[in-house]
Amino acid sequence: MKEHLKFEINYICIPTFEELPDNYLASHEKIKAIAITCSSAHNPVTTPAAPCGICRQTIFEAECKHQQNIEVILMGESGKIFVFKSIKDLLPLHFDADFL
Repeated sequence: MKEHLKFEINYICIPTFEELPDNYLASHEKIKAIAITCSSAHNPVTTPAAPCGICRQTIFEAECKHQQNIEVILMGESGKIFVFKSIKDLLPLHFDADFL
């Protein structure tokens, strides 16, 4: 029996979130919304694509820094579109500075 799955982290989600803190978190510009989608050459994607855990945490940290919610829009190539008013809706047990 397998106890867990292991996934390799590729940082292909957003301009390598390693770059984002230098470019975005240091700036005064505020992100109002982010749309996440995906497509496949092999199968139609009819369900929304959700951000990975690292992306969710980074978006959450951007919300905290600028004290403003970031609307998150999730979609596939077709089908239903989900709109969340804040990343906290996708990351209910978030990790923030209160834990430090």
